[in-house]
Amino acid sequence: VDVIVLEGIVSPDTTICPGGTANLWAAGGTFYQWYPPAYLSNSETASTTSTPPHEMNYAVYITDDYGCMDTGYVNVFLYDPPYIQVSEAAYPVVGDTINIWADADGSIVWTPPYNIGCTTCYETMVWPETKTTYTATVTDENGCTNTASVPIEFEPIIYVPNAFTPDGDSFNNDFKAIAHNIKDFEMHIFNRWGELIYTMDDLQDAWNG
Repeated sequence: VDVIVLEGIVSPDTTICPGGTANLWAAGGTFYQWYPPAYLSNSETASTTSTPPHEMNYAVYITDDYGCMDTGYVNVFLYDPPYIQVSEAAYPVVGDTINIWADADGSIVWTPPYNIGCTTCYETMVWPETKTTYTATVTDENGCTNTASVPIEFEPIIYVPNAFTPDGDSFNNDFKAIAHNIKDFEMHIFNRWGELIYTMDDLQDAWNG
């Protein structure tokens, strides 16, 4: 009586970054079955990859041509994502320079690399011309990354006074709108009988009464 002893071997336990991929393998047999099959690229091959959202414990059943079986075990652990916190969203006026910052455990890179003073500094200045979201990506000593974003929003701001005094004293002699972050502008002034008496299409324009 020949006793066939199957001695399968498997890859060692591994730790990956969140969202990363672990390469798993087994050898010593002809047929392989990984369990549970969750988050595996293929559960019936000697080599497979795992992309788990949390820690996973896998068993692989290794079988040879004679039906002899051995079982191996592989643990896939996840590093904690690196810490990062960024400044709050900003609501500036077009043309302003805004200070943004990131507090992170690791090196950072800001994107996009436009209208920004430093793309690898924890604190920097930005001056976007349009609505922009600056994203800081931190990379820690394990090569794991995490991101956080600072939106720069250009909200329209407009103020129209309800009175003025065109009396020639150098104060409040002209009626006009005061606005920021406005692309197109038009104002119509009517008299008490509903007749159009003045039209403005430029924020720098004013009516003297």
